[in-house]
Amino acid sequence: MKYTDFPACCTASVVLGFSDITGGAHLAGNRYGGTSIPQDLDQSNEDALRSFLRWQRREGHALVTAITNSDQVEAGRMLSKLGFRCSRALTKKHHPETTIRLWWFALDSLPT
Repeated sequence: MKYTDFPACCTASVVLGFSDITGGAHLAGNRYGGTSIPQDLDQSNEDALRSFLRWQRREGHALVTAITNSDQVEAGRMLSKLGFRCSRALTKKHHPETTIRLWWFALDSLPT
């Protein structure tokens, strides 16, 4: 998993590069770079993302976002379990065989 700054907002981040990606989002994660979320070898993606959320909160950020497609079932489960909220499944003209969801996590719900 990686993260990058949300465009034109210095207090929000975008998480990308989930491990169960089979479509364009994985390629976008590689294409647009980003910084790897620190993760110990024995640490799950869920624990790494939980630590990342806490770090973002301590740094004064307000929001973390992600977009998943309908092939990213495990990523969606993980985001939901961590308390991310999501949009309904949205259809699109490019790659109509999948849908996408926008996920967001308001960091003010975490203790500092």
